[in-house]
Amino acid sequence: DLAIHIASHNMVEIIGQCDPMYMTRPVFARAQMKLPQPKFRDWLDQEAFSIFVQSEFMATPERAELLAMVGVLDAEDVRTAKDDGVTQTISARKGVVLRERKTIPNPIVLAPYRTFREVDQPRSLFVLRVREGSSTIQLALFPADGDAWSLTAMQSIKTWLAGAVVDKSIPILA
Repeated sequence: DLAIHIASHNMVEIIGQCDPMYMTRPVFARAQMKLPQPKFRDWLDQEAFSIFVQSEFMATPERAELLAMVGVLDAEDVRTAKDDGVTQTISARKGVVLRERKTIPNPIVLAPYRTFREVDQPRSLFVLRVREGSSTIQLALFPADGDAWSLTAMQSIKTWLAGAVVDKSIPILA
């Protein structure tokens, strides 16, 4: 009378039969993955952002494209002055520029590590924002899928467990 319960994207339990008097189920075993808090919504400089993306997202073509685009950003602060002795002209330009002409894709599909490593990491949408900081360019990723990825992760765990559990009579609840 056991069942495998996928409680969330990072917790799986082996549970027993429901106690009719207290309407509870005993939990015999629990696997819970401790996940680091991702730096979503945090403004990071170019180097920190690049490290964040490389270390906390699966290698995908979209990730490679994002890293290539981030690598060609420059903070521009150009001032020119012309003085011919009679007239003086001063111009200033300041902002974030791409060294090569590219469109910043939004939203972008990425696959961060957010569930057990044994299963495929769910892909989800992120909005990339770029701004000029006090002396550097700052970038941030904002989740844009309404946490739909967690349902996909739970389904991936169920699929993986269906292949890994030897006793096929044990139900898997997701």
